[in-house]
Amino acid sequence: MIVPKGCLWQKKKLFESATEIFTLKTTNLKQTSAEQKKIEKLQSKLKDRDEAISYLLRENIEIKKSIDGENQMLNGLNLISVITLCTLPK
Repeated sequence: MIVPKGCLWQKKKLFESATEIFTLKTTNLKQTSAEQKKIEKLQSKLKDRDEAISYLLRENIEIKKSIDGENQMLNGLNLISVITLCTLPK
């Protein structure tokens, strides 16, 4: 149920603060675009950071593989050396 007195009060409030209501919306739009630019800038930084991390991880894995390969080769050579030393005639 709509009360006439309440309706008049709401109209009065609207007319008194209409300029404030509409100017806040325009500043909200400006603020939103500024926030959107900031969000895009931060997303770009995150993308760059993620690319750098993936590059470093890739290099790290390659280095570990090469080191493990060298260690396995050295271990194999050591094993061969031990076998040859044990089998050499005295």
